[in-house]
Amino acid sequence: MNPSKDYYKILGISPAATTQEVKKAFRKLALLYHPDRNPGRQTQLSTERFSAIQEAYKVLSDARLRAQYQYARHVLHPQTVARPLAASAVEVRALAQKLHNNTRHLDPFRINRDLLYLQVMDLLSDQHLHLLEEQADPLINRDIWQLLSGSLRHLSPAQLATIQDRLAVLTRHDKEAAIELRRFFRETRQYHYWNRYKIVVALSLALLFCLALYLLVRN
Repeated sequence: MNPSKDYYKILGISPAATTQEVKKAFRKLALLYHPDRNPGRQTQLSTERFSAIQEAYKVLSDARLRAQYQYARHVLHPQTVARPLAASAVEVRALAQKLHNNTRHLDPFRINRDLLYLQVMDLLSDQHLHLLEEQADPLINRDIWQLLSGSLRHLSPAQLATIQDRLAVLTRHDKEAAIELRRFFRETRQYHYWNRYKIVVALSLALLFCLALYLLVRN
């Protein structure tokens, strides 16, 4: 993964493209630039282009890699909001409190999840994590991840996976907090999957009920 490359531009799609749109763009370009379809002098150029297309697709088709790529691009080219910078663990906690206040009343159906993910990752930047590890205050560290928990519920499982790795640093020397953190992420993932598949489950149960009722009447 190379954040200096614009994978969206390579595939000719927007940063808001869905996974299906990513796959569709890749298939179209792969057919166009496959080396077997471009013999002779064009082979080298098509091979290079095809390799770039494959690289872009590998990252953008994987939800977790895509989230990491978007954040890396944001670090290199910040265009949305100024990156917060704290000089102490107390200031990091203040930033977490501010983010918590700004997101707790947001409509979950209209929230910009990509922007929220970037804001959380900025707050958990390498510099901030280094400060928190250096000052090693378990109460502040626990406060930070608990303040972030409300915001994290809005993010996708792929985004959560990246953030969990960073938050784990805060609970490295707090066994109880580490257990709470793992339980929180497990429950949050279950919540996401339930919301995604509850309609399918409901329809399946309805079909089973109708089938059972039909068999009962028939007998």
